[in-house]
Amino acid sequence: MSSEDKKNQAVRDKKVFDNYYKSITKNAPSKEYADKMFNLFYARGVVIDGVNAVFSGSMVQLTYHGYKNAVYSAYPDAEIDVQVVREGDDFKVSKESGEFIYSHQVANPFQNTKIIGAYCIIKTRRGNFLETLNPADFEEMKKASKTAFTWNKWESEIWKKCVIKRACKTHLYDIVQELDKEDNKNYKLEDELASDDRLDEIVKANTSDEPTS
Repeated sequence: MSSEDKKNQAVRDKKVFDNYYKSITKNAPSKEYADKMFNLFYARGVVIDGVNAVFSGSMVQLTYHGYKNAVYSAYPDAEIDVQVVREGDDFKVSKESGEFIYSHQVANPFQNTKIIGAYCIIKTRRGNFLETLNPADFEEMKKASKTAFTWNKWESEIWKKCVIKRACKTHLYDIVQELDKEDNKNYKLEDELASDDRLDEIVKANTSDEPTS
């Protein structure tokens, strides 16, 4: 990168920084909270801009974009596919030599039929990971949410957020741990720390040859 390019990049970075900080200070309940959130999210590649993360009262709520960008910040070459599966779709997956092979035939991309599940596939140099989400688990998560009204308004977005949140927590928790703790404040349940049972679940998820669910 030439000196001129570096200079232009520095100007762009400062503009992003200034706009970001102005926005977070304006919307946060206090300057102290704004400073805390700025350091927490910005340092991990996530911007509170209404796309990656949004203020929800005195809390910050991540979107599925935020989780994706947190992974990209740690693994720029990562491949991430987060999708919902609707009635009539044909989703198939298998695992061969550590690689997930999958196909998703969409029945009608222009019709919002009932969502019957979601999946998230993340490929990094750490490994290839699959996580799925079924309607029963989705409803349990919805019941625990303090902002259930958003789940009805942006259903497909929340499905994607839930499945990538689960994928990151199971396979890449060291990357999203602090962000996830903040996002968990949007739920009625206390933050789920990795108990012995949870650790066993994580180990099984990372060593099994079968797709996780």
